[in-house]
Amino acid sequence: MVLRTYKRPDIVGRAIESVLEQTYENFELLVIDDHSPDETPEIVREYEAQDERLRYIRNEENRGHVTTLNIACREATGEYVAFLDDDDVWLPEKLAAQVARLEELPEEYAMVYGATRHKKLETEETITISDPGLEGDIYYEVLRRGSGNVFGPPSGVMLRTRVLQDLGYFDEELTRGAGQTLFRTIAKEYKIAYTDQLCVDYYIHEERVTTMRSEEEIRESIRIHQRKISDLGDDLKQVPSAFRREYERLGNLYCVVGDMAEGRRCFKRALRESGIAATLVLRLVLASLGHRVYTFFFDPEFRYRQTAKKYRRFIPFDFD
Repeated sequence: MVLRTYKRPDIVGRAIESVLEQTYENFELLVIDDHSPDETPEIVREYEAQDERLRYIRNEENRGHVTTLNIACREATGEYVAFLDDDDVWLPEKLAAQVARLEELPEEYAMVYGATRHKKLETEETITISDPGLEGDIYYEVLRRGSGNVFGPPSGVMLRTRVLQDLGYFDEELTRGAGQTLFRTIAKEYKIAYTDQLCVDYYIHEERVTTMRSEEEIRESIRIHQRKISDLGDDLKQVPSAFRREYERLGNLYCVVGDMAEGRRCFKRALRESGIAATLVLRLVLASLGHRVYTFFFDPEFRYRQTAKKYRRFIPFDFD
């Protein structure tokens, strides 16, 4: 089991305890610290001294979250590997349910995921519970829904270690979405299992919400999204709603940084391939009116601005 941490000494202990308190006890927990400049080493070593199942690894320098995850994965020796971010918590039956599921299925089932409870970090309030219930050959359904909307966070999945090794681990060229990229690839090559056991509490907080405030961050997201579309290739054309979503998202990013021509090109391609959609038409019209008008309504994360929602009764499109 792999727990990645960086500069969260106040909550990493909670994550560690959620692993050590699992009802399934036959595991090794690798806690890898990406060179935190705080008291994280002391905190983790206290747990290491108390439980021989825990092994602490510390990077000699900051390597970034994807590289750090791969370092620990290459150290894993068990038949299965599961992941936990330091701001999430496993529910007590998580490992037991997922190991049991994989052990009752043939080797063609490479991964199992479970239900996720989304909670507010500050208040412990439950926001929603995601419970898709999909399994088997679900690749095109994953494209249709978006991989994150099916599998949930990386903290909620378990893989056969040999599959992770065969596929070459997480792609270190990706600064965003490396986990979901890997899970989507697994869904294409293998069958996926599911357990309706509630597996993980996924905490929402300011640091976790994906934000793109600078032009540099947005352009990096454009690069990653172009790579995603290229990798998916003709598979996207098999799922028109997915094709529309991916090109609409890319077009939005272009428009937010002021490249309106590229943005309009993406919107037009989405319309050609997937048919008329109200939001696409709206985006294309606003992109034709210029950068300031477009960004009044849409933000870098692809969401409609609150300003637009406030005045929705004046706009004849569905903003939900």
